[in-house]
Amino acid sequence: RLLRQRYPGVPVVTYVNTSVEVKAESDICCTSGNAKAVAESLGVPQVIMLPDEYLAQNIAAQTDVEIIAWKGHCEVHERFTPDDIRQLREDHPGVTVLAHPECPPEVVAEAD
Repeated sequence: RLLRQRYPGVPVVTYVNTSVEVKAESDICCTSGNAKAVAESLGVPQVIMLPDEYLAQNIAAQTDVEIIAWKGHCEVHERFTPDDIRQLREDHPGVTVLAHPECPPEVVAEAD
């Protein structure tokens, strides 16, 4: 609500795995796979994207639409650390680790 007040008229794009309460305050939902297309489909120069700051940064790097990010993070990104990934690789040799494109770069880099 505070972002809407700060940026009146700017549409809110919300990640699909967000709570129903947040979705009710949003204009449209997206997945990580279609977030860029959704932001661009609105035909506006700016959108507010939430709740994941990393998703917003990833999309901002791919589009001319100005992405206003909320400083929140997906619970999965908050739950796993580089140490967790290293341990999983150690416990399961040869495992392939897949990450969202918006996964914090330091998590992926530190786990390598």
